[in-house]
Order: sequence, then C-alpha cells, then structure tokens
Amino acid sequence: MFHRYRVDTMDHVNETWGWHWLVHVCRRWRDVIFGSKRSLDLRLLCTERTPVRSTLDIWPPFPVIIEYHSRHAPIGTSQSQIQGSEDCGGRDLAAALECAPRIHRITVCGLTDSLLRTVGSAMLEPFPALTHLCLESGGDPGSVPALPDGFLDGFAPRLQKIWLEGVKFPGLPTILLSAGDLVDLRLDKIPDSWHISPEMLATALSPLTSLVSLSVEFQSPQFRPDQQSRDPPPLTRVVLPALAVLFFKGVSEYFEDFVSRIDAPRLTYAFVKFFNQLIFDMTHLATFVARTEKLRSLNRAEVFFDGQGVGIGFYLPETRVP
Repeated sequence: MFHRYRVDTMDHVNETWGWHWLVHVCRRWRDVIFGSKRSLDLRLLCTERTPVRSTLDIWPPFPVIIEYHSRHAPIGTSQSQIQGSEDCGGRDLAAALECAPRIHRITVCGLTDSLLRTVGSAMLEPFPALTHLCLESGGDPGSVPALPDGFLDGFAPRLQKIWLEGVKFPGLPTILLSAGDLVDLRLDKIPDSWHISPEMLATALSPLTSLVSLSVEFQSPQFRPDQQSRDPPPLTRVVLPALAVLFFKGVSEYFEDFVSRIDAPRLTYAFVKFFNQLIFDMTHLATFVARTEKLRSLNRAEVFFDGQGVGIGFYLPETRVP
C-alpha cells in the first residue's frame, strides 16, 4: 500500500514523496515505513524553507537531497534584510552539507558570492554518495562565482550528472578523472574568465566512457582559441564511446578545434550554434560528421539564423530530442 502511494505521489522533479506525513498517523505505520526504508526509497529533502539546523537530527540517517533555490527579495526590502535572510539560509545550507556521506543530490540555484563561500568551504571534503551536482549562478554576470581548489577533495567516484550554469570551476578536469560513471555533463553560460581551451576540454572528457549527453555553451563570443598557437589536429583522438547527444554554443573556431580532437561513434543528435561572425570555418565539422557512423546516415539537418548567430542541427530518423 505504501509503495503504491509512493508511486502515485512522487515528485518527479526531485524524486521525493510525502512519507513524513504518513509516519505521524500511528506507531504501526511509522514502524512499517521505517522498516522498509530501502524498498520505499526514503530520503530527506532539504530546501531553502527547511529549518535544517533544528530538524535534521530528529530523523533516522536517511539519504539526503538538497534542493536550494535562492529566493528574490520583494521590492522595498533593505540590503540588511536581504543579507540577513541570505545568512540564515546559508547557515541551514551549511548544516545540510555537514551530512556529506549521506548526500546524494545537490542543487543550488541563484548562487551568490555569499552562498558560494558557504558551499565552497563546506564541500572541501569527499562526498562519496553524491550522484547529482547542479549549481546555477544568480549574481551579476560581471561577478562570476568560482568554486575553490580542493572542491569535493578532487574526487567524485559516483557522480552521474554535473550541471554548472554561469559558474567557474577550474578544478573540473581533476574531478572528471574520478567520475567514470558520469552520464550527463552540462557547462552552460561558461564565463569569459574561465579559459578552458578545446584541448583541455577534450583531454578532461577522455575518462568519461559512460558519458551520454554533453552540453558546452559559452556566455559570450569573447573567448576564442589563440589561432596563432593552435596545433594541428592530433593523430590520436579522444573517443567518447557512449556519447549520443551533443549541444554547443560558442564561436566556430572553438568548436572546430574541439571536434578535431574527439570521436563519438554513437552520436545520434547534434545541435551547434555559433555566435555571429563574418566568416565561419567549418572544415572539421564536416570531417567530424563524415567519420561519425550514425550521423553519416542522417536524413535531416536544419540551419537557421537569428539575432545571435547561426544554428545547425543534425538528426537521425528515430531521434527524440530531450
């Protein structure tokens, strides 16, 4: 009965359900639910509205999911009120992060400098159970949050998804060395100050034999590879054997350099958007498509133009775009 209730009421966004309401009905229900914690997949959800410091210890040591969305202050709120609210939320977030061995998922949206200091300082140790890490910047584009050196102690063996939006993470290549089970990597709105070269990106992806989806999107066209120092395409390319979906947004020179360094034999969908520029050099894109087995049999391609640039999409007959 409880399993059916779980299936019918589970929140598919954060994959939690309202078991905590049922344990208050009676002792027998509480005993049955707590006695079936694995089959019922019991987890503790910590949000920006959860008084973590006073409530986390009253429950058994279940796996923890953190879903923190920084709320925008109403018009007329003073700076001291905003800072006080953020400090209180930051302390609750820090208290939740103290359960490092139990934390499975972390999502922090609206990441400010203050919250970044909280997250960064609390996550300089291993998080051995962490499978999902999603960090989204909420600050001024001119003030880019940067994750500190030693984040996650440079080791994340169970990570399956990494999603960074507007966040600078120079230590990402080190993390990826241990993330052999990673399935989904999204680097969105990459800040101009994070100079991750095509060669560095391709090399960082080389251990990811399970990677299925890759998204690389730059915030602006300001970062371009140094054309004078570009090396010729390598004789040995990085193979991404499971990659099926590829998104890219940036300048054509970056993408050309990147795809000259990788092979993705199972790629079935690719969408590329280039910022506006006078000349598009796409020699390596054509070669990449030609040597990608599944894309060679594509039956549909789209090219479109808008105010930001030009987009190119490649599809297979059976492709369902996520």
